[in-house]
Formats: sequence, C-alpha cells, structure tokens
Amino acid sequence: MILKINDTKVSSFNQASEIIRENGKNEIKVTVIREGKNLTFSVKPKFDEKNQRFYIGIVPKIPEEMTVVMEEKESDIISAFIKGFSFSNQKLVEVVDGMRLLFTGKIDFQSSVAGPVRIVYYMSNFIQSKVALQNLLILVAVISMAIGIFNLIPFPGLDGWHIVISGVEAIMRKKPSTAIINIIETVGFITIILLSIFVVFNDIFNIIFRDLKLFK
Repeated sequence: MILKINDTKVSSFNQASEIIRENGKNEIKVTVIREGKNLTFSVKPKFDEKNQRFYIGIVPKIPEEMTVVMEEKESDIISAFIKGFSFSNQKLVEVVDGMRLLFTGKIDFQSSVAGPVRIVYYMSNFIQSKVALQNLLILVAVISMAIGIFNLIPFPGLDGWHIVISGVEAIMRKKPSTAIINIIETVGFITIILLSIFVVFNDIFNIIFRDLKLFK
C-alpha cells in the first residue's frame, strides 16, 4: 500500500494519480508499507500515449468479491446475449446466496454491507481500472439486482411486505385492520431509516479504517 509520494501523504488512488500527473516525467519517490515495513523507491513515470497521461504501474484497490475476470472473445449477437444472460444469472445466484449468508450470520455484517458512500468510493476505483466500463456496468447491474431482491423481503415498508398483505387479503377475503397495518409499517419505516443511517456511518468507518487504513 502506498503511504507517500514525494513526501506527500496519499489517501486514495485518485490523489496518487493526480500527484503523478502533476509531476510529469520527473523521477518521484514512492513510500510503501510492505510486511509491516516502510520502504521508499525512486520511480520514473512512463507516458501512456493512448490515454495521454503519466503512470507508474499502480492499480486501485478493489475488494476481491467485487471483481470479475474479463475474457474478450469475438461472438455474434445471439451468443453474446446468451452469455450475458448466463453471467447475469450467475451474479443473481451470488447475490441471493450472499443475502442468505448475511441474514444467517455466517458472514460479518459490518464489513460485508456497503451503502451509498462506499458504493461511490468503489465506483471511483472501478473508473480508474483498465477495464473501467466493463467493471462499472457489472457493478451497477449487481447493485440493481441486490436492491430488487432486497425489496422483495417481506419487511414492513418494502414491496415484499405489500405482496404478503395482498396474499393474506386474497386468502382471507377481507382486508386486515388498517390501524394495525399503519402501525406496523411506521415501525418498519423507522427501522429502515435507522438502518440506513447506520450503513452510512459504517461505510465511512470501513473506508477510513479498512480500505484506506488511515488509522492503525
């Protein structure tokens, strides 16, 4: 992990890229932490003709569970559609399985759940990667699937709850007490709001202490 570039503390990949860009072709000193030791190297940036920028061969840190292996192959539209459908189905199964593990307590909630703050942070890292568009589209697709599946959970305030209520009405052939439903949904909404606030603070904690490791 990079700590400093030319005596300037680095806290993100974007900041490192900006320092390298401003430095141009001049040699820079890069301080990294490796196996608990701080090491300093002198590096001369190379110029990327295609992207018109200087670089030193560093890549952003992206969580392993949010990465995919991209393989480029020529194919016709039908084959591409079939492969895309198969890939989407695979990701859908992974999302469902991930939620199952989360709700059964088999994976850590604090480190596994990402809210809007952490999602934007990861997106900025994806954009800086070599396959930015592919990674970004995959991330957006996975987020959309996760939100859709989460919304089907029969919890007050979510669509899954309304589906359950509609099913109960169809079976019992009468509407449940409106007053009771309102109370339950109010409690559900408050719970969702509190959970959202927790997720935002959890995002900030994870970015500072786990991803950037600004404090040790």
